[in-house]
This record gives sequence, C-alpha cells and structure tokens, in this order.
Amino acid sequence: MKQYGTVSISANIVVGDDILWSQGFGVKNLSDPQSGPPNGSTVYRIGSITKVFTTFQLLQLRDQGLVNLDDPVTKFIPQFSMRNPYPSNRDITLRQLSGHEGGLPRSSPCDETIPEDCSEANILSRLTNQLLIAPIGTRASYSNLGFTLLGRALEAVTPSSTWENSLIQKILNPLKMFNTYPTYSPAMLNMAVGYSPAPTPAPLVDLEWQAPAGEMYSSGDDLAKLLSFIFKYDNYSSPSSILDPETLREWFEVTMWNTDIGISHPWETYPLGNYTLYTKSGSIYGYQALNAFIPELKVGFNILQSDETNAIGDLIAILADFLLNVLEPQIWSLQTPPPLPGDINQFTGNYIGEIYGVQYRFVVALQPFGTLRYPTVLLEGYPGVPLIRLDWLNQGDTFMMSFREIIFPCSQLYYGPLQVVYFHRNSSGTIVSFEVPGTQYGMVFYKQF
Repeated sequence: MKQYGTVSISANIVVGDDILWSQGFGVKNLSDPQSGPPNGSTVYRIGSITKVFTTFQLLQLRDQGLVNLDDPVTKFIPQFSMRNPYPSNRDITLRQLSGHEGGLPRSSPCDETIPEDCSEANILSRLTNQLLIAPIGTRASYSNLGFTLLGRALEAVTPSSTWENSLIQKILNPLKMFNTYPTYSPAMLNMAVGYSPAPTPAPLVDLEWQAPAGEMYSSGDDLAKLLSFIFKYDNYSSPSSILDPETLREWFEVTMWNTDIGISHPWETYPLGNYTLYTKSGSIYGYQALNAFIPELKVGFNILQSDETNAIGDLIAILADFLLNVLEPQIWSLQTPPPLPGDINQFTGNYIGEIYGVQYRFVVALQPFGTLRYPTVLLEGYPGVPLIRLDWLNQGDTFMMSFREIIFPCSQLYYGPLQVVYFHRNSSGTIVSFEVPGTQYGMVFYKQF
C-alpha cells in the first residue's frame, strides 16, 4: 500500500458459509486520523459489481415466470431504438443485455455528473441517432448502457416497485445484506471516503437512471454473504426460495469469449490453474472493488479500495495465488462434508470391467476428507488420472463423482464431475458391481471377492 500511496483496503477470503480471513488496511478518512482502519462492515462504492445484482433480479423474475430471458428489451422500453448498420431483423434481448452481447456502446449518451442530463427521456432520445457498434449477439462488448436498459426494463415487469426497492425487498433483505445499498444513504455511518486522487475526496456522483449499471454501495462482509449464497448451487435438499439451485448453475455459463476471457452474466472468467476464476470488478469515482470465486471449490475473495491506485491489482494476484497454491489443497476438508450412508465400507473393494476390449481395475477405498472418510475411486495403473471422491446423493446406492483435482481438463468434461455412479446389489443385498451410464452406457464393473 505504501508503494502506491493507497488510502484504504478491506479484503476477505470466503470458504463456503464462512469468512476464513478478513483484514482492513489504511484509514477510512484522511481528514479524520481517528477514523481508524476499515473493517468488514465498512461501506465502499462497488461500481460495476452492481451488474451482478441487476442480473440476479433478471434471473429471479425469470424463475417466477414474469419474464423470458429472450424477451426483447423493447417489450418493456418501447421507446428504445438505435440505428443498426448490420442488416438484421433481430431485437436485443434481456439475455444479451446481461451478457454484453447487445452490440451497444459502452456508455449512455449523457454527462453523468449532471443528473438532469441523464434522464430517461434524454438518453432514449439521443440513442435514436446512434449506431450499434457490433452485430447483435455476435461478440461481447462491455456496456454500461446495456445494464442501464436491463435494470429499467425490469422495472416495467413490476411497475409497483423501482429497481432500487425491488433489490432491497427481493434480494438484499432476504440475504441479510443490511450494509448494502442501491444508492447513497445517510445510514452508511461506517463508510470509507473515496479519493481521486488522494488527498482529494471523490464526488459521490449519483448515476440516477443509470444506477443499475454501477451505483451500489456494499461492505466486505455483505459481499461474503453473496458468495456464500452462490456456493449453494448444489443444495438440492433445502433449496433457497431466493433463487433456484439450477439457476445458480446457469449463472456460471460462459456465453461469449474475448480471447481467453470468458463472458458470463455478467462475470468475466479467467483460467486459474486447473480451474476457472469468476470475477466482477467495479471502478467508480475514487473507489475500486473486486468479487471473485471458484464455484467448484466454493471459495472466493472480495477486495474494496478507496482510491484509484493499482494496489488492488497486486492484491488480486496475491489472493488468487493463495487460493490456488495454499488453500486449494486443503479446501475439501474445509467444506461442509456431504452425508454418508450407514455402512460405507460395503462399497469398497476392487472392481474389474472392460472398456472397448481393454480390462481396467478400479479401486474403491475410503480416504480421509476432514474428519470423515469418503469412498474414492482410483483407476489402478494410471497415475496421471485424478482421484475421484464419491458423494452420496441420499438416494439408494447412488453417488456423484467429485474430482479432487483436474489433471486433464477434458477428463472433467468427459468423466464428470456431474456423473452419477450406480452401485448394484445381488439378491442377498451385497454390493456386487457399479456402472456410470452417463459416460459409458452398458459397461459394468464387477466387484472381486
């Protein structure tokens, strides 16, 4: 921080439902030496992380049957139109807005430091004379304008409530994110002052109609709650009423690529070792923020910074390296263990079967993960093939493959991790074989006694 002259940073690491580490650096207010360092509840502007919540609203309304992701934006904002230099009868859809695929320019045609200039009427009127910058649905082009239109289109779905009020009532309050605000609020007593650059305080510019693209305020503790909720994508036994687990999985789908950067809704994804790091960053008038996570490990981190120096870039590299090289080897034991059937030993043993005429031996053994021991499958004689943990599905003798590590990314796609292993019993109730029909239908591996 001293290297960059950074004023303050609040950061944390999240594992499942828990904050593993949280730390504040610097001071919240240069003008008040007694303000002290930030903590987990200190509020910062989060800029474009706002787009995560606007997409959250979209998915929530879709799950409620109130919108279709492929509804055209003109269904909700009929005044919207732009000149399209690419011959097409396509309409820009809500899905394309949330994935930056609408061919829209980056910004709205107004001066956001002058609130009256950024009215809905002014923006929509000026857009009629502007050109799309890319054919609709063919490439990702980052657009604050697109998320402005998306958020305001969703208001038309629930005309009795604004984007801001819906966010509070349907998402923030249910997630107990009480230190997160759609717009500035006097209730934010524990707030870090932003600087642009230090020691000049940044103006708290209100984005007004453009708020769904980047207006929000939040704290590290609250963003940790968001990650913990996202990590419940496989909680089918007690699914949340806020968003369906299948919708959470859908949220991770990469729909467009710009070189090695994958664009989701609205995550930007990057390769990190054998995993994919999902991120959303934000930068606005003296503040920077980052929300990042690895879904299959259920681990992530948040960084909030109250100036525009590059300290956040260095901290991102440090925390990403920590996740991959320090935390990842321990992560399975830190997660909430899945349930186990009564007599787990009955599934262990050597299983032999043929795949395309070649005989293979699979060893099912118990391995420690945290304080419990789980059945694992190892392909004997192939040291490069990763160890696979079997997580019981609470349905008879069925288990889900769960990779400890991915040596070859294609093996994860081909063999799992979302593949079900079915064990079979003989007439006396003894486990005698297993199969994985989702990958090799009809191939049965028989237990050796």
